[in-house]
Amino acid sequence: MTTLSIIGTTVCNAAFDTGYMFVPELFPTVVRTSAVSAASSSARIGSLLTPLIAILDRFDRNLPVAVYGVVVLIAGLQVKCLFNPGNT
Repeated sequence: MTTLSIIGTTVCNAAFDTGYMFVPELFPTVVRTSAVSAASSSARIGSLLTPLIAILDRFDRNLPVAVYGVVVLIAGLQVKCLFNPGNT
């Protein structure tokens, strides 16, 4: 369990750092700072909501997994639209 915790923490840190490097490259200079701050705020809001979503385990064991799965699917669709803007 400790190993999984360390791996999870490392992956989360890598994703956060990648966001800080990748987001500024996506936007023009005029809105770059706003885009980075919006991405950072979104990441922090997700960090705040994670313990609350974990509490849903009291109602149904599969509910937190379903919520995380839906969020990942929505994020995947947004990335697909971001990199393929002609087909929106």
